[in-house]
Amino acid sequence: MFDKIVPFLNSKIFAVFTVLLLLLMLFSQADHRFGYTSSKEKDFNPILSDGNGYYAYLPQYIVYPDSAKFGFFKHVDRLYPQKKYFEMLEQNSATNSAKNKFYIGTALLQAPFYFIAHQFHVWNNWKADGYSLGYRFSIQIAALFYWFIGIVALLSLFTRLGFSRFSILLAIVAITFGTNLNMYTSYWVSMSHVYSFSMVACFLNIAQRWVISNKSKDLILAFFILGLIAIIRPINILVILLLPFFFASISAFADRLKNLFLKQYFQLATGVFLAAIPLFIHLLVQFDQNGTWSLYSYGDEGFTNALTPQFLNVLFSFHKGFFIYAPIMLLAILGIYFFRKYAKSYFFIGWCLTVFIWLYVISAWWCWDYGGGLGMRALIELLPLFLFPILYLFQYAGRFVLILSAIIFCGGIYFYQLFQFQFNTDILHYGEMNYHYFKYIFHKKEKRYRWMVDFDLMREKLPERKLKTQWTANMVSAANWINFPLEKPGNVQLDTVDNIPTLVYFPGKEENSFVASLKGEIKLNSPDCNPLLSVKYFNDKELVEETASTIGSNIDNPSVFEGFLLEINHDIKQKNFSRIEMVYRDGGCVSDFKQVEFTKYY
Repeated sequence: MFDKIVPFLNSKIFAVFTVLLLLLMLFSQADHRFGYTSSKEKDFNPILSDGNGYYAYLPQYIVYPDSAKFGFFKHVDRLYPQKKYFEMLEQNSATNSAKNKFYIGTALLQAPFYFIAHQFHVWNNWKADGYSLGYRFSIQIAALFYWFIGIVALLSLFTRLGFSRFSILLAIVAITFGTNLNMYTSYWVSMSHVYSFSMVACFLNIAQRWVISNKSKDLILAFFILGLIAIIRPINILVILLLPFFFASISAFADRLKNLFLKQYFQLATGVFLAAIPLFIHLLVQFDQNGTWSLYSYGDEGFTNALTPQFLNVLFSFHKGFFIYAPIMLLAILGIYFFRKYAKSYFFIGWCLTVFIWLYVISAWWCWDYGGGLGMRALIELLPLFLFPILYLFQYAGRFVLILSAIIFCGGIYFYQLFQFQFNTDILHYGEMNYHYFKYIFHKKEKRYRWMVDFDLMREKLPERKLKTQWTANMVSAANWINFPLEKPGNVQLDTVDNIPTLVYFPGKEENSFVASLKGEIKLNSPDCNPLLSVKYFNDKELVEETASTIGSNIDNPSVFEGFLLEINHDIKQKNFSRIEMVYRDGGCVSDFKQVEFTKYY
């Protein structure tokens, strides 16, 4: 029986079945979040963050070709006022135009899918605005398609290098569901990463095949793919550093180059020409926007960390560290030993140099965390390279190490999927994570922890000096929460705002700060319940500042009474606040209270 199972696991049919199953699982995740097959459209949106910029080229040149310099942005903003589709573009309302710093490559790969979607909208008289569900679905399909292309390329490459198909499939499962490649294939599909991952994988496959075959078609295709890589995420052209090490030696590589320039110069020129086509497209787009011919579109942004590369932060920080948020990639570290032992030294050295230089460039970028997102998204494109040590591990490790690898494999997928769930439910913060917050939200899934980090950033502390009570008020219930035990002060008013009982305080001109607290005991009665105290600061009728402190995210057991303390210590000096409103919001549930008291200090 075992003799029949092993050949089947390494067969082409099993590989096809597995890849298609993974593809279906990725689509299922996306469909569950965005509701593509649902009778009712869901509110979630895959076009966000930097993806706004990549995506904006598609409606500009396909849906609104007569609208110069993204002049359609006001029209789309009116259609989708809450979506912020253009927040990453430099907008100029006076000229009704915008500038887009992002490279065109991602949109170029998405364009065939988007164009087909647009034609369907036009032919069927659907809402052809460039941003409705059908258009968003088209880039979802694009992301899945390029994931598939990248995976097929990796299967081809590593099968040719002598690894078993089953080992390759395990490694593919690891990077697909154990790293943030999953996030940028199923959810944030307007971002560049899955497309860049795909092209890097394709380049490695074609380049290595050219090394073996020396066929002109492989050389020309490799050049073209390199040109595409350059206009998706330019630093990823560093993948070419690995090319010399696919040869048996540096002298063999030199001989091939010599042959190219002396005998295959026409094929070389053709390849260079095809590589230049994507670059020229990017130049045209930049000229259309800015009137200048420039390949670099990021202005003053650059590699300001070049002398202080953030290696440790990129790889191990609790803010965005690669191995923290993709622990399954510890397999790559474990596999380095077997990679070094069983691979040719020449190739191993080349791999190390390529990875180090690539990591250095990534770590030298001015914004080493690369903005909002889950984990270290800039390393997604290196995943094809990280498969080398993982596959050597699977191929050559002994029983004990393989058992350890199986534990890391299963645990890594579990924890990454947990992080992804927390990220998608706004528990794991997109940009403010650190060790303190990571430890606090670790393994938490209840809704009361949503945006806990954001709320904690607003949380204030009472001053250390000895405080004197100016007045107090008791909370009777969520519906009637202020009851003064003594005579109500003249500068305090009980009011109702938006049908919610509200305590209003009118600060004196001599006051420098607003210092108060809300404390008592609460039983939430639901693990998802997260009541909060909202404090709003007004100049006349204009809302100037607002803070909010949650109660539920600091309660360990929602089914019993627990004490809580919310502190307010807000600077109001020279801000001319005329009114401060305090509103208790129940968090969508009915909680029980004991001895809840609001205290104003002076």
